[in-house]
Amino acid sequence: MNARFYSFTFAFWFLLIVVLSVVPDNSPDRIQVGEGFAFRLDYVLHLLIYLPLGFFQRKSNLPGGFFYTLIILLTTAALPETLQLAVPYRTFNPIDLMLNISGAVLGLLAAVTVAWKTGK
Repeated sequence: MNARFYSFTFAFWFLLIVVLSVVPDNSPDRIQVGEGFAFRLDYVLHLLIYLPLGFFQRKSNLPGGFFYTLIILLTTAALPETLQLAVPYRTFNPIDLMLNISGAVLGLLAAVTVAWKTGK
């Protein structure tokens, strides 16, 4: 697949994330696992949703190199979460922001590792 495909996929995935971040959320906050332990599924989803974003960004081969890509990823990971400050029925959560950034960086590292292993 070529860089244009990855650029388009990155833009589409990011717009999908932005739209989903302002839609009202009616999902359960916690899943009870055993007695006294509640697990927040949305934390895992934040990490998993941003993994492909980092991968697509790196594979799009935009000029500027690794650090430029990292700046773009940090911005795209922070924007949807900070956008929730302006939406009355959504709340900003710093843990979500941290997981967004972590997922994007892990996706970026996966793309770099794949490129390094395959020599591309």
